[in-house]
Amino acid sequence: MLHRPLVAVIAALTLLASGCAVHQPLGSFSEAELTPQTRAGADIAAFPQPKGKIPVAIYSFKDQTGQYKASPGSSFSTAVTQGATAILIKALKDSGWFLPVERENLQDILTERKIARALEQPTATPAPPLRNLTPLTAANLIIEGSIIGYDENVKTGGIGAKYFGISLSQQYRVDQVSVNLRAVDINTGQILESVSTSKTVYSILLDGGVYRFISFKRLLQAEVGVTATEPAAIAVEEAIRTALAHLIVQGIGNRLWTVMNPADLDAPILKEYMDSYTKSLAPVAGESVAPVTGLQESPAAPVPAEPVPPVEVVPAAPPAAAAPAPAVTADVLKGPDETLLARYTKAKAEVDAACTRSTACSDCKKTPVQGSDACNTCWNRVKRCRATRAELQLVEQLMAASKAP
Repeated sequence: MLHRPLVAVIAALTLLASGCAVHQPLGSFSEAELTPQTRAGADIAAFPQPKGKIPVAIYSFKDQTGQYKASPGSSFSTAVTQGATAILIKALKDSGWFLPVERENLQDILTERKIARALEQPTATPAPPLRNLTPLTAANLIIEGSIIGYDENVKTGGIGAKYFGISLSQQYRVDQVSVNLRAVDINTGQILESVSTSKTVYSILLDGGVYRFISFKRLLQAEVGVTATEPAAIAVEEAIRTALAHLIVQGIGNRLWTVMNPADLDAPILKEYMDSYTKSLAPVAGESVAPVTGLQESPAAPVPAEPVPPVEVVPAAPPAAAAPAPAVTADVLKGPDETLLARYTKAKAEVDAACTRSTACSDCKKTPVQGSDACNTCWNRVKRCRATRAELQLVEQLMAASKAP
């Protein structure tokens, strides 16, 4: 009975200490620091100086992945950062090749300029103007793009071992984020360059434990573990800066912009990125690309160049119904008209082939859908039959004219 008051006192002191701890502000565990430079950012800083900075406008760099953090995380938190626009603006500013102008919050600038002009209104007493507002800088290009993909668990794996109650294991997971960046000409609206890059996001888990009896009635159980995950925001920044580096190099190769010193075109850093772009265009190992020797029409359901209106196709009359052609012999076509014989033979064969197949086009009448494969095939056969008959009649007229004295 004497232990109950002691337990109550200990519980009261514990609650009091916890309450005081809640109201006391927590200190900072670490100091804030600048975001570390990425590899692509260091490469862009090593690029040769441009001939001139290009004013560019950035309206938005959206997240088009539609991905949210996997459980047990919050289902309302997106998998990637929503501040990609700010990352792109800083990358363009740090590159030294572009001069970004504000467009995302342009209304704030216009509001402040209106306030400044309102303060410059003439008053009863003359006063010098407070400031002279210069016109806003117009952009020559629009830099657009988005985060186009975030794939989780692209690759997973691990390794572990247990021996006499002692265990040690390692697991890893690989995600992938992809971005697209493009440069648009404001004069024509043409997309001058478009680049897509991907960046892997690594997560590692190391854990170990002990579970064994140290004596008959003594059990030792201990666990320890540590995880490390690459920040998704840093991965997005690395992907954006890599895309920007390739955009600059491809623009130099296509003569959209150039360096200040022409001798810097052979810089090793530019050649490295150009070689990387060339390797990305190479076919995958084990795949062969067949050479294109010409366009061949597929025998099944050819697609017409223009939409075919619904036409009731009447089976063509057999070739025997046509006007009888005059008898043609080789002795009549000697001399300069010998080519007519070969032309007549070819046209006659095409008429026999095309018009015979066109008589089997009754399926087109049973097809109610306009532009269906059956109707298109039938209609093309009928047109081919008509064209070959016209050619045959022309050859017959030329042969008859050559036979006349």
